[in-house]
Amino acid sequence: MPRGNYANIYHRDINFDLTEIHAGLSGRLFNLVDYKAEYVWRRYAAKIDQKQLWDEYRQKWEYPFTFQYTYLKGQALEVGLTASHEHTDKDRAINPSGGYFVHLKYGLEYNQFLTNFAISTTGLKEIYDLYLFNQLDLDAEKFFKNPLFPAHAFSVRFRGGYIDRPVDSFFDLYAGGLLGMKGYSYFSMEGRYKSILSVTYRFPLWRNMDIHFGNWYLDKLYFGMFYDYGHAWSESKTLKAADFKRDVGMQLRLNAFSYSLFPTRFFAEAVYPLDQVQNYDRSRNILVQYPQKWRFYFGLLYDFDLREKIGGLLQRL
Repeated sequence: MPRGNYANIYHRDINFDLTEIHAGLSGRLFNLVDYKAEYVWRRYAAKIDQKQLWDEYRQKWEYPFTFQYTYLKGQALEVGLTASHEHTDKDRAINPSGGYFVHLKYGLEYNQFLTNFAISTTGLKEIYDLYLFNQLDLDAEKFFKNPLFPAHAFSVRFRGGYIDRPVDSFFDLYAGGLLGMKGYSYFSMEGRYKSILSVTYRFPLWRNMDIHFGNWYLDKLYFGMFYDYGHAWSESKTLKAADFKRDVGMQLRLNAFSYSLFPTRFFAEAVYPLDQVQNYDRSRNILVQYPQKWRFYFGLLYDFDLREKIGGLLQRL
């Protein structure tokens, strides 16, 4: 038998299988608002493959095994309204100079979420808690032209969310990351309420590039600066102004086309958080302190914004 300190090193492969089925209707109302109404069916499962292991203490092999379970069984009814009416000009995609964008979404959620396991006659059985709640999300942005400088523009954007009753942190609204306050980690701010206010200013660095590079045609290059102010929380009674966080960032936007036809839009961003943030991780029962450091993002897409603009995008192709 071995003496002194030792440790068994377990090797596991963990795979997640996330399945969603959407069925519904979409269209346009009064030639102004795009609507979407759909039923959503969800099944989220995981599989753990334990590799064969030599146990130093018992001096024997532990045999491999596979363990599978479903950790979410969900259904939802969702209704979304989108109005994308930026001013039409040649810079509309890269730097809108007027108009507005609004997306409002309501969801009625019915979810069974895994909380434990129990022993049954057929083996382990999943135990679920039921989470039935209403969720509301709003994304609204207004665009303005700078009257003093051609091709300069700025925008004011608000993103908010609300869940009407307490839920597991798995269903919380998150205010950080690429789709929120980019200076902070995605999991650093969470709760049943979310509020983010952003101000962005952009101007051209090279407006008429006219460069062919392989299959790409490079059109224009813009530089932007932005400021975010927001937070996510669960208890409104204890909310204070000091709880809200801030970040500042810079961005480059390159407008291009592939094969002279397909929009090819590249963005790069550098963002710095102006405040310290910490969050309680309920799954590990620890308080996590997130470092205050630069964060960087890159993307290559058909559009510069990751949001509900598919209808407007298709109109511009």
